[in-house]
Amino acid sequence: MSIHESSVNFQNLIKDLAEIYPFDVDEVVLVELLANSLDAKPTRISIDFDRDKKSLTVTDNGKGMTAKDFEQYHDFAAGLKTRGVGIGFAGVGAKISFNIAAKVATETYSQSFQGGSNWYL
Repeated sequence: MSIHESSVNFQNLIKDLAEIYPFDVDEVVLVELLANSLDAKPTRISIDFDRDKKSLTVTDNGKGMTAKDFEQYHDFAAGLKTRGVGIGFAGVGAKISFNIAAKVATETYSQSFQGGSNWYL
């Protein structure tokens, strides 16, 4: 597994991203993660919140990401969606999650690609 480091101040960046929204950060995170699932055209979405473990898991059976999409997903300067297309705001849900999370884990399964990552700030 590759480890990538950057000199960008991500804490300021994710704080600024969250301030775009007129809602509390926890609401924004949930809405964005659900929007990402809905954009994948699933027939099933599950949400699991474990208060003791302080974890939120959103799982769907949608189309998944391609290898290129997954690579771009990890670029804080890129969004996988065009603003105004789809439900969420340019794919920033996982990035905004760092306002309230210590770790963001992502897994994707599509016809052409399977991948996973753990992000930490």
